[in-house]
Amino acid sequence: MAPGWRLIWTNCGGGFIRKDPLSAQIGYTLAAALMFGTDETIQQAAPGMCFDGLLRRDNVDRYDDRLLLYTNLIDTFDLLMGFVGKHLNDPFHLEGNERISLGDRIFRELVSNLIAHREYTSAAPATMTIFRDRVIFRNPRVPHLRGRIDPAHFTPFAKNPTLCRFMLQLGRYEEVGSGRYTERRCGHGAFLKRPWPLALRNPTGLL
Repeated sequence: MAPGWRLIWTNCGGGFIRKDPLSAQIGYTLAAALMFGTDETIQQAAPGMCFDGLLRRDNVDRYDDRLLLYTNLIDTFDLLMGFVGKHLNDPFHLEGNERISLGDRIFRELVSNLIAHREYTSAAPATMTIFRDRVIFRNPRVPHLRGRIDPAHFTPFAKNPTLCRFMLQLGRYEEVGSGRYTERRCGHGAFLKRPWPLALRNPTGLL
């Protein structure tokens, strides 16, 4: 897109299509490329985009297993969830009379937030690192607030609203912030010893 072109949202396309008001030309947005594009298209549109899954259970200096992703965000979600299922046990948990998968419930929220709130203009990788006793997510982003996130006193803020709205329709994201409550309610004592995400000044800080 030539510098100086002014773009406006059209009423169709869910934010994946934009129209130039001067030439009336219509084209796809970066969000469309990231969500649906081929690997080649994504590397042209956002060459720095990378998601990195690491297992550092025994070899903490390097890694025991690694998953590097440069693909569309739909496949990225599925592949990262597969990496979690491959390397983490799923403890037994009942809600009422129904057994649920804590791993799927907790990491669905964490992985979807890693994708939804990433800064896609940054070349820093978004990482999920599995250690023997913890899992750490690091995301390149500009924090909306600083310090510890308190579930009782915070307001959800969508970093990439077009991606968030589409992931909401896929059932992989909640705009109301319920994911933060899910992580704290289900994760404490099962996966997360101290389920407190931090918003740091460092743009590659914890999600």
